[in-house]
Amino acid sequence: MQPVTGTVTRTAAALDPGTRTLLIQVDIPNPSHRLFAGMFVYVTFKIGPSGTHWRVPSTAVIFNAQGTRVAIVGTGNKLHFQDVVLGRDFGTSIDIQAGLQGNETIVKQPTVSLQEGQVVAPIESPNPSGG
Repeated sequence: MQPVTGTVTRTAAALDPGTRTLLIQVDIPNPSHRLFAGMFVYVTFKIGPSGTHWRVPSTAVIFNAQGTRVAIVGTGNKLHFQDVVLGRDFGTSIDIQAGLQGNETIVKQPTVSLQEGQVVAPIESPNPSGG
């Protein structure tokens, strides 16, 4: 059988800690109907650079109806909820692919009581690396 090229269309977005596996869905064109349900195939993945710019503690990422965001402390110590695009999830930390410039002060453990524009008094984390 000749090789075909498919596209990863969905992932479980997190590794199963017990098996260290990641469930994915790959869409493969099958115009000649050579592939049948239940067939086994050998797969090779071409993995490109993730484009990751920044790694933040997983506790800093907010998942809610407004989207995936992090709370940052902006000018005048005012909070701003910044939309971000996530990369790899390492359990205790998550890579951010887009949405941050790298000079932001991030709220490590935001609570639901925080509001956009709220003035805060930031304190430095005892371990700035987030580990």
